[in-house]
Amino acid sequence: MSFTEDLRVLIRARYPIIWVETYEEERVLRYVIEVANKPKGDDETAPPKEVVLWSQAVGTETIDAKGQRELLDGALAGEPITALGKFMADVRDEPGKGRIIVMRDMHRFFGDGPTMVTYRLLRDAANALRESSTTIVITSPFATIQSELVKDVMVVPLPLPTADELQVRLDEILEGVEGKIERPKNGQVERILKAGLGLSEDEFAGVVKESLVRSKKVDHRIILKQKEQIIRKSGVVEFFSSVEGLEAVGGLDLLRAWVHRRALASTEKAAKFGLSQKANLLLTGPPGTGKTLTAKATANHLGIPMLWVRSESIFGRFVGESEGNMRRVFDLANAVAPCVLFIDEGEKLFAGSSAGASAGDSGVTRKVLGQLLTYLQERTAPVTVILTANDPFGIPPELMSRFLSGTFFVDFPQPEERLDILNIHLKKVKRDPKNYDLKALVAATDGFSGREIEQGISEALDIAYAEGEGKTELANRHILAAFDGMTPISKSRRAEVEAMRDWAKSNARPASANNRLTSKKVGVDL
Repeated sequence: MSFTEDLRVLIRARYPIIWVETYEEERVLRYVIEVANKPKGDDETAPPKEVVLWSQAVGTETIDAKGQRELLDGALAGEPITALGKFMADVRDEPGKGRIIVMRDMHRFFGDGPTMVTYRLLRDAANALRESSTTIVITSPFATIQSELVKDVMVVPLPLPTADELQVRLDEILEGVEGKIERPKNGQVERILKAGLGLSEDEFAGVVKESLVRSKKVDHRIILKQKEQIIRKSGVVEFFSSVEGLEAVGGLDLLRAWVHRRALASTEKAAKFGLSQKANLLLTGPPGTGKTLTAKATANHLGIPMLWVRSESIFGRFVGESEGNMRRVFDLANAVAPCVLFIDEGEKLFAGSSAGASAGDSGVTRKVLGQLLTYLQERTAPVTVILTANDPFGIPPELMSRFLSGTFFVDFPQPEERLDILNIHLKKVKRDPKNYDLKALVAATDGFSGREIEQGISEALDIAYAEGEGKTELANRHILAAFDGMTPISKSRRAEVEAMRDWAKSNARPASANNRLTSKKVGVDL
């Protein structure tokens, strides 16, 4: 069922207050106008409803079936209290008159102190509207619903536009273009729409017009490039295209085998065979052992984009903002799918998620956790969710249960893996590994993570350059000196690392055959 139909049903069912979570105010208004002027079902002979728009800056306006606005009462600008009082007076005077009142940015008027009057007015409004033909539709980026209003308000997130909706907008833009342009053909249209998924209608229209200005055609590559910038500006998620494949991951052969298997499963043939097109992967282990690199390489190997969620960006300062941010992440992932949804350092996101610990944040952490649990279980879109954790003890048990078949412990690399890593990073700095005593370097890096080995090679270059001001070539002695001056995490945090390994014996698969844990998980067929 489309959002328009959902909205029509809610209004016909006489829900008094409908709160739509979205940044796309004009899109919601367009749906409201359609519902108001085209009733269906049992009331298809009913007259159109009047649409009234209220905003803090303008006051009230009436809007006709074509979207034309006319100022109704500018004196109702400012605080919504006066406007709500006027609306209720109108309902008392004409309870049978059909109206849809759209109110914008109401989340700014909720909180403690004098604004609590707004809660009372909305509760009074809800009681009065149940027996009338008037509905209030609130639009804002997130719903700030406190306990007083939970029973009176229906919260409806507005999903991102589908490919069909973007097609309509694309056609409208192309029809209105003056001058000579290159019209997209069928195959090009499909690429354009796919590139636009995950954007709002206005964002899509903006990048389409930019492409027309730049190249006299709608170029999906320009749309993709601008899409990355738009999503990054949201501050919640980053659209990431990895250039590093699995060849950049040293060792971790069992984890790499899992990724290869997922690539085989992510095909139309595999779907017909009955394989799921979604997967959950949890990577735990000490910092610097390759968890984030593996997530990037997985997206690259699967040939799909990655949405990178940084845990600290989810939580906002407004009531309801954090939950709204999570919903937008999931909506975006569903729209862009197939994709990888990468949640980095998940233990930070769920720190203090126990019932008692979360009391200080009014239970927001628990709500965000509940949203993720539901998404992992119920999503239908082909989204591969990858969660990393430097501290596995920070991952709630109920979340762990969603990753039973895809939890890996990434330990410090063993000799064969360190050899791979040294080769990779020497080549990155344009040095031939054959010119170095790799056996000595492998021995010198015992207990070092992949990131620490990379840092050691970088430090060695500094040492070599300083020694001869660029005339001395990087040699084994420089690299050994660099590693000799470093204390790896495996030593500085030995107790924590050992505790992680004990945890992993019963809760995770080893990421590497060279680093097998003595556990019941070892024998699982990968």
